Amino acid sequence: MKVEVEPTTAFCQVLRQQRLARQLTYQSLGLRAGLPSKFIFNLECGNERPSLDTVFKVAKALGYSGAGFVSLIERRIYGIDRELVSQSK
Repeated sequence: MKVEVEPTTAFCQVLRQQRLARQLTYQSLGLRAGLPSKFIFNLECGNERPSLDTVFKVAKALGYSGAGFVSLIERRIYGIDRELVSQSK
């Protein structure tokens, strides 16, 4: 499979997409995840690289298992979401 997006970029994109889909602010997501809101902002902007512990905290705060959230990131990395959209047209 061809990498379409770098993993850190994919994480940032999925984090933002999922946060906005749930209408969460940086502060509200931070409270749910037990992380400072500024850190959530920096993760989303790509200014911080998430540890595995952080990925799992964010996943849980967004209502995902760790594996489920990583699966979303992986789909973004390999462009699987775009392939599914173009196949359905």
